[in-house]
Amino acid sequence: MTMKTKTKNIQLTARIDDRDMERKAAQAAKFATSGSGVSVTLRLRGRELQFKERAQQVLTKFLELTGAPSNKANTPKWNGMTLSTFLHPWEAG
Repeated sequence: MTMKTKTKNIQLTARIDDRDMERKAAQAAKFATSGSGVSVTLRLRGRELQFKERAQQVLTKFLELTGAPSNKANTPKWNGMTLSTFLHPWEAG
């Protein structure tokens, strides 16, 4: 018998405010420490697509704010206009 893991989704934008990012990172950390996986997506729209490095910086900062152990976060990957990663559940502490 296999055990199912719940997955929560967090969506970001390239122009997210610092306070909003902190709030979402805290929520992602709460989900991950309670046993849920967290799918994080950052979607670019229109001209934002010219600034992919900005999106990479936003997602990197988000991962730092979650406090996720480095072995619990997948490497961010581009899929068209979306940059995404997955945080595996980890123990609080």
